[in-house]
Amino acid sequence: MDIRSGQRLAWENKTGKGFNTTDAPLKFCLLQGEVAEAFDAWRKGRENLGEDYPARRGRRMGCSAARS
Repeated sequence: MDIRSGQRLAWENKTGKGFNTTDAPLKFCLLQGEVAEAFDAWRKGRENLGEDYPARRGRRMGCSAARS
């Protein structure tokens, strides 16, 4: 999947479910928290690190779609 397709799917998912699409600073702050959580799990050697990866990828695509 190319980036534009991923952004489009993430945007359609957000708008279809009524998620916030206007507060970009808040979304980036929440995303930063997700990245910090993933780094902490990796650093501590947790085996379940990849379980939330699809959700995190969706949030990243959603943030990038908001600015495209």
